[in-house]
Amino acid sequence: PGSGDGRRWVNQLATTYREWAQSKGFETQVIDESQPEDPVARVTLRIEGTGAFGLLRGEAGTHRIVEVINDPRRKDVTQVALMVLPVPGEDSEPLSMMDIALSTAPARATGQFLRKIRGTARAIHRFSGTSALVAAATERAAQQAALQILHGRLVSGKLSQPSGMHDDDPWGAVVRSYHFAKRATIKDPRTQASSSNPRDVLDGNLDV
Repeated sequence: PGSGDGRRWVNQLATTYREWAQSKGFETQVIDESQPEDPVARVTLRIEGTGAFGLLRGEAGTHRIVEVINDPRRKDVTQVALMVLPVPGEDSEPLSMMDIALSTAPARATGQFLRKIRGTARAIHRFSGTSALVAAATERAAQQAALQILHGRLVSGKLSQPSGMHDDDPWGAVVRSYHFAKRATIKDPRTQASSSNPRDVLDGNLDV
């Protein structure tokens, strides 16, 4: 999403998953954040730790937020797409740079997580068209992150639906629905599990 509310919720969910990861003892790092003027808000986290991918893959898909503000007849709806990609290991097929179109450019912006955004990079796999766009603290950091993300996307295409996204539904299934009104609720429509305390989940307690 590119609206102000969309950007706010992208940042909120990024904070949620950082806090969740830290509570599990996983290492977390923000490796990419869209610039404020970009039409689509984006934050990319690298989370490392034993079992991290398996625990997170169920979070991939659409997170739907409904906010009732003042007038109960008015609802603001925001949808945030979450993709979970593996970090390719040593046993993964390496990227061939001959197959990659890589470009970088300078930038000058301030993000919510990356206080200095000084470079952007785009990596495109020539044969599949798969791509990754990154903005980071330096052009070199952006280039490295773009290649990591592209590699993860190529590897995920060979796994069994790890990211929650499908060609016929790029947003994926609704994973969690948040409703903020006089009575706040959060619900997983896949399992029908629900809670009346969405703030607890947003604070990183995803096991609710």
